[in-house]
This record gives sequence, C-alpha cells and structure tokens, in this order.
Amino acid sequence: MVQTAFTLSPAKLNLFLELLAKRTDGYHELETVMVPVNWFDSLVLTRTSRPGVRLSLEWLPSRSVLAKRLDVFEDDVAEAALLEIPTDHRNLVCKALSGFLDVMQFEGGFDCELLKRIPAGAGMGGASGNAASALMAAAELFSVDVADPRIKKLAADLGSDVPFFMGQHSSSKAEAGAFAGFRAARGLGRGEEIEEWSVGLAIYLIVVFPGSMLSTPLVYRQSTVPTQPESARELLESLSGRCGSAMVKGGFNRLSDPAIKIEPKVEKTLQLMRHAGLRGCQMTGSGSACFGFALSARHVRRMRNKLAAQFQPGAFIRDCRIIRVPSKIVLR
Repeated sequence: MVQTAFTLSPAKLNLFLELLAKRTDGYHELETVMVPVNWFDSLVLTRTSRPGVRLSLEWLPSRSVLAKRLDVFEDDVAEAALLEIPTDHRNLVCKALSGFLDVMQFEGGFDCELLKRIPAGAGMGGASGNAASALMAAAELFSVDVADPRIKKLAADLGSDVPFFMGQHSSSKAEAGAFAGFRAARGLGRGEEIEEWSVGLAIYLIVVFPGSMLSTPLVYRQSTVPTQPESARELLESLSGRCGSAMVKGGFNRLSDPAIKIEPKVEKTLQLMRHAGLRGCQMTGSGSACFGFALSARHVRRMRNKLAAQFQPGAFIRDCRIIRVPSKIVLR
C-alpha cells in the first residue's frame, strides 16, 4: 500500500476583486478573477497508523537566506513574524487533514512536511493552496474520489480560495470534468463558487512581495461596499483574447485602498512598479503582494533586474507565468 504522496502547491493572483455586499455571516459577497501562478510550496504527506496530524514546516532555501532577502533579523520577534507560521491546529493544513479524517471516518493519521516558498500575509493564497494540496493528497492516499460531495463541502468550509486550488467547478456544465483543471476562474459568493474561464493570451507577470504582512480580516473590516460595483466583464473578455489586445485590461481590486491605509509599502511598491514600466499594476487579494504585466519575456527580465536594484534586500521579486490547477499528486 502506498503511504506517501507529493505535490506542489501554487500561489494565485487576483486580477480582479470587487465587493458586492456584506453577508450576515460576516463575509462579503464578491466577484473575483483568479489565476494560479508558478510560485510553489511543496507538500509531502505520509499516511500513518498513528492517529492525529503532525505537521513540520521549513522555509526554502532556508530561513536564514530568506531573512537576509527580506532584510530582517531572525532574533527580532516582530521582524521574524514574516517567517513564523504555526504548525498546530491553527494551520489550515492541519484543519484540512483533521477534517478529512473526521468526515470520511477513517482511522489512522498523517505526517505532513510543508516546504514553504510563498510568503504569508501576501494575498497569494499560500495557506489555502496548502490546504487544497493536503486534501487532494489525503484523498489519493485513501483512494477517495476528490469529487466526493463531502470533500467539496470541506474544501469550501476551510476557506474561500480552497475550491479554486482544487480545480472545483461550481457550474453544472462543468460537472462531467469537474477536476480537469483550469488556468483562470471567476469566483462568486465569498469566492468559493468557481467558474472556469479561458486564457487566450501569452501573459508575462512580475510579482513583488514588499516584505510586509497584511491581515485579511483587518483589510476587509476597513473596506467599504460600493453602491455601484465595478464589473469584471472587460477583464474576462481581455483575458480570453476576445478584445483583440495583447495586454490584459480591466483589472481592479477594491481592497487596495484599505490595504494602502494600513500598510503604505503597498502604494510605494505599486508606484515603483509603474515607474519601472510594468502595465496594469495592482495588489492581489487582501495584499500585500503586488503584480504587473510585462510586454514580453525579454521585458520581464529587464523589469525584474530593474526592480531588484530598487527593492532588494527587503522584498521578494518573481517573474511568474499562469499555470493550471489542480496540481498533480505523485505517489511514492
């Protein structure tokens, strides 16, 4: 019997995010357009006869190297918080795996090794992607169909972005191939109602994490629902290539203003990215990571080098491409 599964856990970018209404459960109704990108964490999951979930976590290439890149001191509690992620019941991976064992009524447990590269508090869905990867790996190890309604409900309950990373379509037209995966999706509800969207463009992206974490609940609490919400229609048409342009248009993020008020580094990051020559620069999710579009692969390299001279040390800078979710599970 196979006991171990390996998978890559990608990050995501919100190309569009608008608030539509405040819900009675404390969440917001929203419209968002998300794409997965090739900034990966790695997850190794081992099935055990011993009950419970045990999680270990390491930063790659190492905690010390990342601390230098972020220009923080590891012995400074406040600064080192950028690299502090809990490995107990507070971690979404532990919640996902414990929930899996409970809802499926399986005995035994899991040992999980999480190798982190995606920054926390960046609005890139690192924790949600990790939880999705853990759920899919657990299902594979127990030979459970990941389309099982119990798994789908657990994913949605864990977090709004988890169904996205699992490639879960919510529209009935996609049920036959509900886990075939996609490169872009429109999210409704609180973000968990997923509709696949086509990508018809070659898209070149630069992502900058400015070395500051933002609290998602805090950003949402300081946000305001507009009386006339923006629409993602232009962005979706542009993304699919229907508008005939080689550049994505119509990007927007309603959470940018409250995030900038909380963390001025976000505004400075966007200004420097625009000044460098990137197009359509905006924040992803609830921040603090920002992204912009380059015109070509050559332009990406030039922009990355230019931004590195301005930001580093003190920030992560990555050129990214859109990939497909969900990631494959490799059994060992």
